[in-house]
Amino acid sequence: MKSNNSNLREIRANPSTSTCTAAGIKKKKPPNGFSFYYKMYKNDLMKEFPSYKPCMILKKASERWEIAPPVLKNGFLKYADEENKLRNYDPPHAPQPPPNLTKVLNLREEEDEKFHEFIKPDSYL
Repeated sequence: MKSNNSNLREIRANPSTSTCTAAGIKKKKPPNGFSFYYKMYKNDLMKEFPSYKPCMILKKASERWEIAPPVLKNGFLKYADEENKLRNYDPPHAPQPPPNLTKVLNLREEEDEKFHEFIKPDSYL
């Protein structure tokens, strides 16, 4: 039976536009201050400009971001920075107890024989 693989085509990401890792998984960019600003004000802009397409709403948000006071921008930028720190947080490894508290008995055969000589389990029967 002949396999019909000629109808299948390979799909590859365009290397100039994708940010692939070694595992082949696309890594997303972290959200920036403007993205949080846009999420917060998008619905208000859609109400204000109901006939605008989403790309025009984004453009209008960008125009307003440019003229926004620095205090407002800094708040969103700081929030984005904190959000990214939380997303990328790598907790330190659990502290290890001191070595003298973690001794593990490693009985070898000769030590095991000495143990049985001393305890003499047959004498308890």
